[in-house]
Amino acid sequence: MNEMDNIVTLVDEEGTKVRFEVLDVIEYNGEDYAVLAAIDGEEADSVIIVGVEYGENGEETLVPSDDYDTLDEVFEIFKENHSDEFDFED
Repeated sequence: MNEMDNIVTLVDEEGTKVRFEVLDVIEYNGEDYAVLAAIDGEEADSVIIVGVEYGENGEETLVPSDDYDTLDEVFEIFKENHSDEFDFED
């Protein structure tokens, strides 16, 4: 993801569009994961982590993951990298 694409809009299960800020893209085990913070809606003040897949033309697609162990590891890396920017509750 380049810096110009720091806001993305995702659609939830009910069809509601929710805007997210891309806080970071983290490489883990050869895969990229985007850490997204909701900037509006009921999800505000929460983060989600999604996989990033790259198409043949370089386009990026965000894909959900249900590998909770990997998501936990990515979040731990994010917390280490950004401990001076965010107050993480334990």
